[in-house]
Amino acid sequence: MKEKSWVVVEPEKMVLQEFDIPEVEKGGLLMRVTTTSICGSDPKYYFGLHYRDKLPIMMGHEVVGVVEEIGEEAEKAYGVKKGDRILIEPYRNCGHCDYCKAGYYNLCRDVHIWGCNVSANEGKHLNGGYGQYMYLEPGSHVFKIADNIPDNAAVFGSVVGNGFRMMKTKGKVKPTDTVIIWGPGALGLCGLIAAKELGAKKIIMIGLRKDEIRLKLALEFGADHIIYSDEQDAIAEIRRLTDGEMGNVVVECTGFAPIYNDVIESVRPTGRLVLIGLNGKQNNGMWTDKIIQREITVKGCLGQPHNCEDAMATINKGIYPLEKMATHTFPMSKADEAFKFSISGDPSLIRVVLKNEW
Repeated sequence: MKEKSWVVVEPEKMVLQEFDIPEVEKGGLLMRVTTTSICGSDPKYYFGLHYRDKLPIMMGHEVVGVVEEIGEEAEKAYGVKKGDRILIEPYRNCGHCDYCKAGYYNLCRDVHIWGCNVSANEGKHLNGGYGQYMYLEPGSHVFKIADNIPDNAAVFGSVVGNGFRMMKTKGKVKPTDTVIIWGPGALGLCGLIAAKELGAKKIIMIGLRKDEIRLKLALEFGADHIIYSDEQDAIAEIRRLTDGEMGNVVVECTGFAPIYNDVIESVRPTGRLVLIGLNGKQNNGMWTDKIIQREITVKGCLGQPHNCEDAMATINKGIYPLEKMATHTFPMSKADEAFKFSISGDPSLIRVVLKNEW
């Protein structure tokens, strides 16, 4: 049997190709893709700007599907069976290197990231979610989705995992903390959910007027205040809302270098600054004197190792209408059109999702 997947064969060129559907080995899992979200990092792979580029690749690492076939060993390892609806975490790791043993399997010395750094020429070839099927090899991470949770909510499981990594693992958010989030995209919104689940005292979300739909959703997800940084003096407004105390935990989700010094200014002395927004290899003039003078702790944040457990527990409760982030839907057969729309800057867009329709 054959299947169809979209492959980035060179920067700015994505084509539809056919692949054999492989036989499932004892440790393998064949997933029929149902829903894939176009991540904000996908354009960096498409344009050849990501440090993990490994062309040709099938993009797509935020993926929900159904277990089509599963090997005996995989069934025991993952706790799922044929017919189950699942979310995949992007990482497949070795499990025995120094980083894996330390809990940082996102930095595994032989890490495979579905839809990101695994060539379509490797393994069973079905290594990304822009297609009909994916084949998961041993060392993958799989989570069962509750029956009442729609695909368009579950597909953001790894993004909510990012949120828990930035807020719980890196930011160490406590109930006494004021949390400030720069950037109301999917990362910022999912970070907001994590901060809310951790009981943050106050959450402030910062965006632009063109982010209106995202900022309104931030309020629905539980933000206490929103700031339009292109219409308001964001630092003055943060100072007013916090009685001059600023943020205990500040998260930068945009990767937009010109705002970095305002981001640093919004952190209180001894506060924690978490950086998760990638900027495509651009240099930036970060205000290091202020970091030193305020004894600010700066943490980089990559992926969601050991954080999807919290994420899926949160999603499976069904409290947050994550499906509202899936503002636009395209059939998988038009993934090329969908991708171009995802980078169009349309103000009504939060995320594009692909449905496996041909």
